[in-house]
Amino acid sequence: MPDPTIPPTSSDPYVRCEQCSQPRFFKGSRGLKIHESRVHRHETPITTSLSHPNAVPPPVSCDDVPLWKRLSSLKCNRPLVKRIPRGARISVARALSQCISQVVKFNNLINWDQLLTFAYRTLYIERGHVNEGSLSQLIKDNCQNSDPLPYVPFAPNSSNRNSSSNSKIVERKITLLSKHPLPSPTLRLPDPPLHSDPSPIITSNEILSALFSFTNGDAGSSLLASLTSLVNLMLSGRVDERIIDTLYGANLIALKKKDGVIRPIAIGSTFRRLA
Repeated sequence: MPDPTIPPTSSDPYVRCEQCSQPRFFKGSRGLKIHESRVHRHETPITTSLSHPNAVPPPVSCDDVPLWKRLSSLKCNRPLVKRIPRGARISVARALSQCISQVVKFNNLINWDQLLTFAYRTLYIERGHVNEGSLSQLIKDNCQNSDPLPYVPFAPNSSNRNSSSNSKIVERKITLLSKHPLPSPTLRLPDPPLHSDPSPIITSNEILSALFSFTNGDAGSSLLASLTSLVNLMLSGRVDERIIDTLYGANLIALKKKDGVIRPIAIGSTFRRLA
C-alpha cells in the first residue's frame, strides 16, 4: 500500500486532503471521502472542490495589508508539512540562518516579513506540483524562493455554516473580548531604551539550552549563531517598531471546557519565547 504522505508520481487523479496538517494524497474523490470519514469525521467538512482552484478568493495586493493580518490568512490558507524530510533539513537550516542574518543586519520591515513568513514559503507544497519530484527536492526548491507571499482573504464556505453556528462564533468572540479587552487609549508604555543603555548579552550555549527545552534536535552551528544574534537584537530593544505588534503579539484560540466556559489560549511567536 503506497504511503499517503509521499506525493504520487503516476498520472492517476490523486487529490490532497486539505484538513491534514501534513500533505496527504488519495486516489480520487472516493479515496479522499473514505479518509475523511475515518480521520476527520468529527471535524467540519470542507466542501470546496479540489478541482476548482478558483474557489479560493483571488490574491490581492499586500502593500496596505498589515503583516499580522497576512500571517493570519496564511495560517488558514497554506497548510504546511508536519515534518521536514531528512534530505531537506540542511537546506532549510541554511536558508533560515541566512534569513535571520538579514534581519540582524538590516532590522527593517522587509526582512522581518521574510523571516516571519519563512515557513509558509518553504514548507508549503502546491497541489499542482505534487508530481514534479520528491518532497525533499520540492522543499529545497522552495528554500530559493524569497518572493513576497500574496494576501488571500480567508473566506470559509458559507454552506457549511448555519445561523446557529454563526451565532456561536459571535458569542465566543464576545466572550474572548470580555476576557481580553482592547488596551486602554490612555495606556502609557515605558520609553524604548537608548542606544547607550546596557542590555543583556546571550551566548550560543544559552540559546541551545533554550532550544532543547522546547524539543529535541540539532540547530546546526550556523543557524545557532544566527539565532543568538537575533535574540541579542531583541533583548537590546532595537527591533523595528513596525514589527513589534506582530512579533510580541499572539494568536488567541477559544477552547471550550467541560462546564461550557470558554478558555482562551494565547500562542506567541517562537522567537519571542526564545528571547
